[in-house]
Amino acid sequence: MRTPDDGAVSDIDWEGERRWYDGTWAVAFRAVMVTSLVVPLFAWVLVDAEQLSGFADWPLDARLGLGFAVWLLVASVGVPLGLYLRHRLARRVGVTLRRLPVLVRRLRQERVPRDPVARRAMAQLVRLQRAQLRQTRWAVFSAPLYLLLALLSWFVDLPRQMAMFLALAVGALWLPFSYRRITARLDRVEERLRDADAAESAGAVRAREGAPGVSGQR
Repeated sequence: MRTPDDGAVSDIDWEGERRWYDGTWAVAFRAVMVTSLVVPLFAWVLVDAEQLSGFADWPLDARLGLGFAVWLLVASVGVPLGLYLRHRLARRVGVTLRRLPVLVRRLRQERVPRDPVARRAMAQLVRLQRAQLRQTRWAVFSAPLYLLLALLSWFVDLPRQMAMFLALAVGALWLPFSYRRITARLDRVEERLRDADAAESAGAVRAREGAPGVSGQR
C-alpha cells in the first residue's frame, strides 16, 4: 500500500511546509531547555522545606552538584523518551519523522489534504489524539487534591509549595475547556475527511460510469 512517504505525487509540499523548529535536534534542544527551567523551578519551590530536610546545612558545592545531577538525570531520561515517543507516533500514523510535524500542523490548522493516502494518515492521527484525550481525562479530577495540598501547605507555612499546588489546580480546572476545544477541532477535521472521501468515491463512480465500454453495456 502506498504511503505519503514513497515519493508519489501529493498536493502537500512536505519539504516546503517544514519549519526550522521541526528537526530532531531542535526538538531535543527544546526538551533540554524545558528541563533546564523546570528542575531549578522545582528546586526553588522546595527551598521552603529546607528546615525539614536539613538541606540548608549542606555545603554550597554539594547542593549545586546535587542539582546538576538531578537535572542530568531528568534530561537524560526525558529527552530520549520524548524522541522515542515522536518516532513511535510517526510509525503509527504512517509517515516519516520529517513529515510528521507537517501533518500535525495541518491537523491543528484544519487543512485537510486532497491526497487520499495523506488523508488516511491524518485520520489515523485524529484517532490517536482522541485516544490520548480519553486517557488523560482523569487529570481533571486531580484539582481537589491539589487544592487540598495547597491548603495544607498554607497551614504549615510553605508559601511556595502552596503557590505550586494552586497553579496545578488551576491547570487541572482549565483542562475541560481545553479538551472541549480540541475535541471540537477533531470533530471538524473528521467531518471534512469524511466529506473528502465521499467526494472522491463519487468521482470514482462517475469516472467508471463514463468510461468507454461501461455505459454501452447497459
